[in-house]
Amino acid sequence: MISVTFIGSGSQGNAALIEFGRRRFLLDAGLSCERIVQGLEALDVTLDDLDGLFITHDHEDHVKGIRVLLGKRDDLPIFATRGTLAAIERKGLDIKHAVRLPTDREFEFAGLRVWAFPVPHDAVEPIGFRFEVGSRSLAVATDLGHVTPVVMAHLTSSDILCLESNYDEEMLAGCSYPDWLKRRIKSRSGHLPNTGVRGVLTRLQKPLQHLILVHVSQEANTPQIVQANVAPLLTSPHLINTKLCVASQDVPTGRCRCMEAPMPRAVASQTGAKTASPAQKRFDFADTASIGG
Repeated sequence: MISVTFIGSGSQGNAALIEFGRRRFLLDAGLSCERIVQGLEALDVTLDDLDGLFITHDHEDHVKGIRVLLGKRDDLPIFATRGTLAAIERKGLDIKHAVRLPTDREFEFAGLRVWAFPVPHDAVEPIGFRFEVGSRSLAVATDLGHVTPVVMAHLTSSDILCLESNYDEEMLAGCSYPDWLKRRIKSRSGHLPNTGVRGVLTRLQKPLQHLILVHVSQEANTPQIVQANVAPLLTSPHLINTKLCVASQDVPTGRCRCMEAPMPRAVASQTGAKTASPAQKRFDFADTASIGG
């Protein structure tokens, strides 16, 4: 079983609970520790139940709860890239159990396969994640200015997809943000517009069970616009049975859960040998071009 629950998502802070069978992890800790604890308790989970914290990047809306969190669980493993860990430590945080994630190969931890892939965002060493347990997968890209071939490869063959849908271009142009911030958001290392989401969804390689759209701007977007943006695509073969959720800043999502697929019955060949299981998917980490968005 794989599941994800966003405790909160937006420019004010991001944190989610991701579960793989009996193992539980936080994904980012950009909310207050109190808010994170409350969100976990609503799911019958405590800080002591956590097996670790995965961090996408070092911006405050993804890490500001870590100091107090580690004060309560200083033994909690922190999984992040070398650059992100260094940036967090420069904030004066002492991480006792840091696990450096590679961005050029698979990482395995207690039966959980993890790919940390680079994303174009204006942080030190930002990443998205792809998690696999058994035959099920969860892909996450919360902050990215555009979709690269590497990002696309990791997102389009997952069972649960958590993808940024940050802004509506017309709303961003007319909102109260200063011009420098609008330029940053729209840059190729900024945030993904609603239109960028469609570029990913039209390239899905398998049926998607859950689509969670995250990091929705409160100034330059609305949940209604986000839903309307993807609605025309929900009748396509890979999306017709997909459950759509738009994460919000203040209200947690429900548990978006994907159960393990039943094992197919082995088919014997004419010689009596069983057919080989499919090879594990391999990803090309050489990012040479960008796609849409």
